[in-house]
Amino acid sequence: MTNLKDFYIKVCRLIEEWTNDNQITDDEDIRAKLPVLTMQGITKILQVKPIVKFAILPATEASEQMNFSLFELPEDLYQIRVVMPKHIDYRLVGDGNNNYLRYENSADLQDVYIEYEAFHPTISITTPIAADENKNFIIELTDDCIPILENFVAMGLTIESSELYGHFFEQYQSGMANLTNSRSKKLVEFMN
Repeated sequence: MTNLKDFYIKVCRLIEEWTNDNQITDDEDIRAKLPVLTMQGITKILQVKPIVKFAILPATEASEQMNFSLFELPEDLYQIRVVMPKHIDYRLVGDGNNNYLRYENSADLQDVYIEYEAFHPTISITTPIAADENKNFIIELTDDCIPILENFVAMGLTIESSELYGHFFEQYQSGMANLTNSRSKKLVEFMN
């Protein structure tokens, strides 16, 4: 993980477009493209290696008359991977704004553990590139994904026929291939 401002500075150094005081470039075209290309790159990387988070959900509501418990889901939830305890029937309910996990026949259930894939927060294209908000905004990718993202953004900021573009393209393709290969390996093997 890295903060957005440091990420922008690193990309500007890669394409040799930083200011004399070693800050983000003065080029308005590059400044306008940085947030858009960064979100595009994050989206491409998340298709291969999603953000996985864990949460313990306390019951927000229990109804002994109806015999169910409601658990409020995290706002950044994209897809649930694991729910525990597994032995109780559950379903997703909600109105789009507030989503819950509803456990049937479980008015006495206290907490639920979930493992889930998360949405990445959206980068504002209206926030000035050098603003302090960007120093506090964290790119929620693992450390092995940051160089891939740097090369993707740098590739988008260079001319396709240039030598630099070819270098960034090769680095990006190689990084994505490594991510794909690492996902296909078994992390745990169960023995009979």
